[in-house]
Amino acid sequence: MNEQRENATFCCPGETVSISRGAHLARLAQFYPACRNCPQREDQSGVPAQIADAWRQVPPQAPITQLFQHEGLVADLFHEFSPTVAAQIAAAFCRCLTQPLSAPLLLATAHSAAVDQAEAIVAIWRRAGLDVQLATDPTCAEVAWTIDQRNLAGGLLLSTPSGDLRQIAVALFGGGGAPFTEEQLARLQRHLAPHQPLAPARRQGVLREIELGSAYLQRYAAYHRALRPLRLVAQSPSLGAIRQLRQLIDRSNCELAVLPSGGERSVRVAAAIQRQQADFGVWIDGCGESIEVFEERGYRVLPSRLSPLLIEEAAAWEDRPLRVASPLEPPAGVTHVPSAAGRGAMFATILEQDCQLGVEPSGRYWWRNQLPTADALGVVTLLLTRLSRDDRSLSSQLI
Repeated sequence: MNEQRENATFCCPGETVSISRGAHLARLAQFYPACRNCPQREDQSGVPAQIADAWRQVPPQAPITQLFQHEGLVADLFHEFSPTVAAQIAAAFCRCLTQPLSAPLLLATAHSAAVDQAEAIVAIWRRAGLDVQLATDPTCAEVAWTIDQRNLAGGLLLSTPSGDLRQIAVALFGGGGAPFTEEQLARLQRHLAPHQPLAPARRQGVLREIELGSAYLQRYAAYHRALRPLRLVAQSPSLGAIRQLRQLIDRSNCELAVLPSGGERSVRVAAAIQRQQADFGVWIDGCGESIEVFEERGYRVLPSRLSPLLIEEAAAWEDRPLRVASPLEPPAGVTHVPSAAGRGAMFATILEQDCQLGVEPSGRYWWRNQLPTADALGVVTLLLTRLSRDDRSLSSQLI
C-alpha cells in the first residue's frame, strides 16, 4: 500500500505535466498556489504538522465564475485573483470580443499591488500575437475614452474600489470603449468553464506604454466656468482622478487640497473642509467614477439632494431639452429615459436614446459628451461652475 502511494502520480490543477508524490509534498510544504484547489491536497503524510495545520485553515478557492458581478469582477487580490486566474480571464476576454483582434488591446493598471497579475495578462496576450498598450493609473472613463480614440479592440482596467489593496476590481471594455454588458460577462464566464487557453502565435505581440495627456479634459471645457476662486478638498485612492483634478484646478483660480488615501473618509474629509475653510469636499472611488460630495460644513450631501442640483446646472448649459437616463424619476422639467443601473445598461441607454446625462442611485453620474462615461470629474466641474456664480454656499443651494 505504501509502495503504491509512493509511486502514485499527481497533476496540479491547470497543469498538464504529472509530478511524483515527492514533488507533490514539496509543493504543499512551499504553499504552491495550485495546491489550494488540488483534489489530492489531503494526501499530506510526510508534511510537517504545522504546515498541515495551516492547510486546514485554507478552504478551496471558489470557482472563478463566482467572482463576477453584474458589471465585472471583484475579488480578494491575494486569495482569489492569482496571476493564473488573471491569465485565464485575459484569454476568455479575447474570445468574447466580437471584432477581429487586429487592433491592439489596452491594459490599464490602477492597482499598485497587482503587478504580477498585470504581467500575466500582458504575457498571455503577447504570446497569442496580440499587441498591447499599457496605461498606468487611469480612471475608468479615461480607459473607455482611450479605447475609442485610439480605435483599440478593447481593454481591461485593474483597480482597487475603496483603496484597500487587498481588493481588486476588473472592468472590461469592448471596441469603441463600450463596457461589457451582462450578456457579454455571461459569455465570458462560459469560456472559463472549462478554461480555453489562447493558441500561441509565431509572432509575439508588441508591448507599448502610453501616457494619458490632458486632452481628455477638453470633454468638460464647455462646462468649466469657475469665475471666482473656490477651495476644494479631495480624497481618492485613484491617482488618475487626483491627477485630473489637479489639471482641472490649474486651469482656474481655484485651490485644491488633496488628502492621502486611507482612514474613515467621512471624518477625514469633513475635518479637512473645516480646517481649510473649503467650499466643498469630495471623495472619489478607486476608478474615478462614483463620488461623495461634502458641503462647506463637512456634512455629506445625499445623492437625492445632489442630483437635482446637478441636473439643473447641466440643463442650463444645454441648447436642447435635457434627457436624463436613470432608474430614478428626475425632477420636473427634464425628460426621463428609464434605464437599469450598471455600466453596460447606462452606456447603451445614453447612446441609443441620445441622453446628455445619466444618474445612478450609487452616486455615479454619466456624461454624454463624445462618449457615454461615468466620471466624477464632471460632478466637480459642474459644482465649481455653479458655486462660482454667486457667494451662496453649497448647502444653501441644495434643492
